[in-house]
Amino acid sequence: MELLLAALAIVLSLLLATRQERPAYQPVRVRSRHR
Repeated sequence: MELLLAALAIVLSLLLATRQERPAYQPVRVRSRHR
């Protein structure tokens, strides 16, 4: 049980990290294009 919870926590943290990084690059490109 503990191993499963630890694995889920790691996966969730990785997914959150990737989600936070992706949108950060998109608005920068969109804003630069609009200007």
